[in-house]
Amino acid sequence: NHTRTYFDLYWGNEGQSADEDATPALEATLYYSDGDYKTLKAVYDPRASRRNSNNFAAASSGSYSVSGKNLSFYARMSGLPSADDMYLLRLKLIYNDSAQEMAVASDEVLPLQGNCFTSTATSQETGIARRVQQCKLFKSLPSIFDYVLYSAGGLVK
Repeated sequence: NHTRTYFDLYWGNEGQSADEDATPALEATLYYSDGDYKTLKAVYDPRASRRNSNNFAAASSGSYSVSGKNLSFYARMSGLPSADDMYLLRLKLIYNDSAQEMAVASDEVLPLQGNCFTSTATSQETGIARRVQQCKLFKSLPSIFDYVLYSAGGLVK
């Protein structure tokens, strides 16, 4: 059983303004099961002038330090279901397709997202040590499947 009640979502490169056309909004979709497979979706926009037309929830703008990275925007996704099986939290940027830093925190430890491997070598001649870390995330379905309807049973209109 989980007791997770929220996800803290951080995104946006350091120093990014909330008042630009390319300011990224964030769509968060939680896939879970409470006996039936369901999704919970939330969308956040730090740019106030767009929120009247897109009806996204407000996101905070500032400087947020997460795991040594500084990110520009923050929103709390709360009201999570009490489902035992949370399978996937998919994050999608809107209004910006350039590379952006992202981070997620929670009131409960998040499940393993992949595996990291570290290798360290030291030169016997100079004593200089070097360390390399490589992380491989678990695979997920391509985002095109977010828009696919699948039913093991019949469909009801």
